[in-house]
Amino acid sequence: MGEIVNKLGVRFIIGGDFNIKHTAWGSRVITPGKGNELLRVITENKCEFLSSGNPTYWPADINKTPDLLDFFITKGISTKYMEVKDIYDLSSDHSPVSLTLGMEISQSKRKSTLTNKYASWSIFREHVDDKIKLKIKLKSESDIENQAEMLIEHIREASKAATPEMKERGHPIGLLYNAEIRLGIKERRRA
Repeated sequence: MGEIVNKLGVRFIIGGDFNIKHTAWGSRVITPGKGNELLRVITENKCEFLSSGNPTYWPADINKTPDLLDFFITKGISTKYMEVKDIYDLSSDHSPVSLTLGMEISQSKRKSTLTNKYASWSIFREHVDDKIKLKIKLKSESDIENQAEMLIEHIREASKAATPEMKERGHPIGLLYNAEIRLGIKERRRA
């Protein structure tokens, strides 16, 4: 793989089924020998890897677990302008992935979480303690199901009560202006 990377030059994008697993690009496990070797080649050659982070290989054997084998390796091109998406066309045991290279910075979606680093765990604890009743008798499967749903709802409510809302950050400069203005800014900076 090192020879291929050296022959491709200073700017490239390659992608496909590398049939090599590594947790760095989203696989569950690391292929012994080959996984660490490919990661070493990527880092030594100052390349980057891109994947959707989701499984792309769907084995027919029920004893095997789906995993990520299809990804992209890039060099000399900012990954800020790239977006990898899964294409769930299950015409084979691999689901295709596509890489879109755009002119504007690709904005990653903010992950939805119950809390953030500013959550007050004492408020969370108090809220949960007030809502949970431990002396409820569970006599049937539906009683257990109902109480489990209530517990989940109490945890959501406690998280919301204990967590201050984070304000959205402003847009990067490149997203506020059209292509002509961005080009003018780029030329001015170069001067």
